[in-house]
Amino acid sequence: MYPKDEASVILLRFALKFSNSVVSYEKHRAGYFAAITVWNYSEIDPFMPNLLVCFGCIQWLKKKLELYEATTPFGKRIKGLVSRMDLGVRFEVLEDTSTDRDMQHVFISQLVQPYPSFVPLTKFRRALHPVE
Repeated sequence: MYPKDEASVILLRFALKFSNSVVSYEKHRAGYFAAITVWNYSEIDPFMPNLLVCFGCIQWLKKKLELYEATTPFGKRIKGLVSRMDLGVRFEVLEDTSTDRDMQHVFISQLVQPYPSFVPLTKFRRALHPVE
């Protein structure tokens, strides 16, 4: 059995590699977005990365997502882990704290557009966290 962070790093690394494969598999003509998402379900269990893919409904998704700079301890932890992974691609890490105030939801996607119709995570970034 792996320690918590080691298991989380293995799962996160695999998810990011898989996401890169999904993005590079085919260049789409319409708006295409793909990201790995991670919720902070547990302080003791490894992260469980999820793949989010959106094709053609980018404006709808932009209205739904409220993503900000990772400022929570969980968001900063994910950002730190991702920054230490050498996968040949740079990633943006943003978080959603508005969907569920008690949980953080982190989004990770390629920072640089691999092709023109790929929508980078920065397109969903809001300037400042709302005042609570």
